[in-house]
Amino acid sequence: MANYAATHAPENIKDNLKFISYPPDGSIPVSDESIDICCSKGVLTNVEKKLELFQELYRILKNKGQIVFIDWLVPESTGPKYDRLRLGDMSFKETQSSYTKIFQKAGFKNIEFIDKSKEYWEYVKQLDEMYRSSEHKQTYATIISDSLRDELILANIDLKKSIESGQQLSMLILADK
Repeated sequence: MANYAATHAPENIKDNLKFISYPPDGSIPVSDESIDICCSKGVLTNVEKKLELFQELYRILKNKGQIVFIDWLVPESTGPKYDRLRLGDMSFKETQSSYTKIFQKAGFKNIEFIDKSKEYWEYVKQLDEMYRSSEHKQTYATIISDSLRDELILANIDLKKSIESGQQLSMLILADK
């Protein structure tokens, strides 16, 4: 995602941005209070130890810095949910209240959740169409086997169903240092 973000950042601000990945050891190789904003899209659900990550983000953010994330959440009635996804990776989904506790414990304030599930459902629908297209099949034939493509399509079907049923929510999350 860091490489994707660097490649797709707006040209007029690209030189002012630095994209890094969260290393496996939990540390972020950045000086204290040196970052204005931390962004993430679609990867935090794969992070089990979120408190440690957010404590590190708090450390590196400047005073009045902000985090801006899009992540998958589950309804309050479900409680935090940890499971293995169709393609084998682990998922660690929080509820709005469990995320709020983690953010507060890490020091963040002004925590805001904005439901983007409807927009993300449209995105997943587009992914599904892309995976099924002959152009995509030809372009990625040497990288994605037919069986993996079938699994990606099935994973997208599962995702669309979970969004439609309200069992999975795509949330834009903002919080201030």
